Amino acid sequence: MSCRKAHCVRRCLGVFRLAPLLLLLWAAPAAATSTGGSMPWDGPLNTLAEDLQGPLVTTGLIFAIVVGCLLLAFGDFATGGKRIVLAIIAASIALGIIRFLTALGIVGALI
Repeated sequence: MSCRKAHCVRRCLGVFRLAPLLLLLWAAPAAATSTGGSMPWDGPLNTLAEDLQGPLVTTGLIFAIVVGCLLLAFGDFATGGKRIVLAIIAASIALGIIRFLTALGIVGALI
């Protein structure tokens, strides 16, 4: 077999190796479509999302930020404790920003 013919055979085999991957990528959107009906966890998640909006949550976020900053300023932590406090502060700030953007009317895919 000549070198040119061997190169052509390798190229064809490469295309055949990619064919199953391309077929899976082509079929993925069809598998991701909704079949109708709701999932059993949709109700509790919607209830939780509605419960996480209100003045009590805002007060809790502000309290978590203040307490986290005080713990960070005056606490004597090892590396692990400091990371936990920073994670609490970051999560509180992130939730506060989300609530602020929601109050401005910027929600969901508008961001």
